Parts: sequence; structure tokens; C-alpha cells
Amino acid sequence: DLNETLDFESDMIIGNAFATYNLNGYGDTDGGSDDGEDGDLAYYGMPDWDEDGDGVLDNYNSYENNGSVTGIVFVDGSTYGADGDMIASFVGEEQRGVGLSTLVPFGPYEGTYQFQMMIYSNVTEGEALTFQFFDSSENAVYNLAESFEFESNMVIGDVFSPYEFSF
Repeated sequence: DLNETLDFESDMIIGNAFATYNLNGYGDTDGGSDDGEDGDLAYYGMPDWDEDGDGVLDNYNSYENNGSVTGIVFVDGSTYGADGDMIASFVGEEQRGVGLSTLVPFGPYEGTYQFQMMIYSNVTEGEALTFQFFDSSENAVYNLAESFEFESNMVIGDVFSPYEFSF
């Protein structure tokens, strides 16, 4: 299955040898049936959100402004997360931040996983942010339900009161 759709236009040309149009897809793992329990599955496979594994957007120095989000993921009312999981933020299709899972050692969320993420932009406010979650145990990326606008120097959530994401 492919994740993208295109509106057909007569004589359209999408992509070329220098600026390719990429299609992302995944194969059925259950013999073709759909039990409706995929949630908001975006695709299967390891994302390239943090190629050097340091928990920071790889091209952060391309941006002038930043803000931080400390988040937690809930699924069906329960916290969700494990070692190796990640969250990423996007403006459209462009990645703007990444957060690696961190085990919380104290406080009301002790023993759960949270994600501390710096988000970057070249404008001071107004860009619409969307989020995706990588579940390392499922090797799958899910679209998160929440979105909000970037604001330079924003501080959203902390370890005692994290921003709640869900899928």
C-alpha cells in the first residue's frame, strides 16, 4: 500500500532525475485483512529522524529560532513508550524536531517514558506543527492526534506536567 495520493492533471510531470518524487509504502503483514486496529499508522520501518542518535535535529543549525516540548504519549488512556521510541515534529513534510524516549526517574510520572524535544524554525511564530511517534517494538511510525503552532522560545510541558500526545 502507498501512503501518498496525487490529483491527476493532463500532461503532469512529477519529479525528475534531480528532484525525485518519493512514494512511501508498506506491505500487509496480516495476509491482507484489516482489523481496524492500526490506529493512525503512517508507515512501517525505522525513520531517519536522528541519524547520529544524539536526540537533536540533525540540521538544527539551519534555523534561527527554537522552542521546547516535554511530552508523554497516551494510548487508550495509558502511558505508552519504551527505550528506542522517538517523537518528531514537522511543518508540512519538513522535520523540525526530534525527541528520544527518556525514562522518568522521579515525580508523578516515575517509571514512564517522556520525550524532550527542541523544535526549530526560521520564523518567530505561526507555523503549524504536527507530530509522529516511532514505536520501536512495532517498527512502525504513527501520526499523533495533537498539533499546535510554533512560537519562538516556547516551553510546553515539563517532567511534572508533560504535554499529552495520543494516537
